[in-house]
Amino acid sequence: TIPSRWIQRLYTVLDAAHINHTLHNMTPYKYWSNIIENPENPTCPIKRPAPKPALDKRPKKLSSTRIDILMRDPYSIYVRYILNIKKLDPLEKDLDAAALGTIIHETLHEFMNQYPKSMPDGPHEKIMAIAEQKLNELTDNAQQQFWLNKIKNIAHWFINHEAQWRKNGASYLKGEIDGAITIDNVTIHARADRIDKTPSGLAIIDYKTGGQFTKKSIESCHSPQLPVEGIIAA
Repeated sequence: TIPSRWIQRLYTVLDAAHINHTLHNMTPYKYWSNIIENPENPTCPIKRPAPKPALDKRPKKLSSTRIDILMRDPYSIYVRYILNIKKLDPLEKDLDAAALGTIIHETLHEFMNQYPKSMPDGPHEKIMAIAEQKLNELTDNAQQQFWLNKIKNIAHWFINHEAQWRKNGASYLKGEIDGAITIDNVTIHARADRIDKTPSGLAIIDYKTGGQFTKKSIESCHSPQLPVEGIIAA
């Protein structure tokens, strides 16, 4: 019901060429309404699409998060990397969950870089000061106050978890670490939000602000991002 931007641009060209495109808009719908009642030699069933691009056309590089998508919905990988189709951003894009996730990631990353060894006095206030700065850099929006309330809850949880985590012997090594591994001529790359050292080995940490992730799905590799990052780290 809403014409695509591409169609609208074509209509603009037709207008400039003084070509009436009103009939082009109406004719298909009348035709479709007629053939619903009078089908022309239908052939059933139609086989399910099974694209099999040549090996040299397939992607040679995927991120660890794309491995998850490849397992769950391989057709979307085909659309993105073989057909090169990308979803356009809306013309007026509001602040969304992805932007909030980015702010939280950047806030925690900066906090850990400022205080890698020990927690500061008033850690909650320190985190919230960083978060407010990140929000102000993004935009002046009424949604900010709503987001700040969410970040406050996350900050409280993070501080309590971090205190216990360090008490158990973990120490912060580095954040935003890139790595890659090549398997069967395909390079799998990843960026770990954070890597810590623990008494039992390295701990790869990925901050999540959305989605469904369970310990069972990770251990079974149905959510393979962390296992893949573990292979890269090893």
